[in-house]
Amino acid sequence: MKKVYFALMLLVCAVVSTSALTIKLGTIAPAGSPWDKAVRTIGADWAKTSGGAITLKVYPGGVAGDEDDMVRKMRIGQLNSAALSGIGLCRMFKGFLAMQLPMIIRTDDELNYVLDKMQPYFEQKLAEQGVVVLCWTKVGWAHFFSKNAVTTPCDLKAQKLFITAGDDDAEQIWKSAGFKPIPLSTNDIMMGLQSGMIDAV
Repeated sequence: MKKVYFALMLLVCAVVSTSALTIKLGTIAPAGSPWDKAVRTIGADWAKTSGGAITLKVYPGGVAGDEDDMVRKMRIGQLNSAALSGIGLCRMFKGFLAMQLPMIIRTDDELNYVLDKMQPYFEQKLAEQGVVVLCWTKVGWAHFFSKNAVTTPCDLKAQKLFITAGDDDAEQIWKSAGFKPIPLSTNDIMMGLQSGMIDAV
């Protein structure tokens, strides 16, 4: 069953200034995944262009925590940057929810149009928090996965559905729509599926 909103992967970086530096980057993308490889390619390009003055140290697979943790660690200086989806972006500015509401954006063309118009506004809001956008990239449409057959929204309402912990508003929205949201850290999804705590992701 196709979910009707998309996820963005965004690389953001807290503003730093020095002649030689190591940039610490967190991501929930698994080590060796296409997203992890893309970030490491960027790091290799930085090192080459800077003559080795810039080093990118990547913490993949949620090693630096989930996206809430990464946003917090950027704010206190433990991380310099993060590759974030809409989940992490909404922790910094709730306005990103407008890009993820179900049935608002339904095609790639619509997404490209809206993102083109909204990028300057989003980047301004992040800059007000001392965060610089290094690049935007789409990681594809989100899909539901379930241990049991799901062909309609009503089928999904019977499942214990993973949602990202830390967003009380989203949890209440899911509940008010008749779903059974179970807030967990992204690092606990596999354990939740194995233990029966959740049925769907």
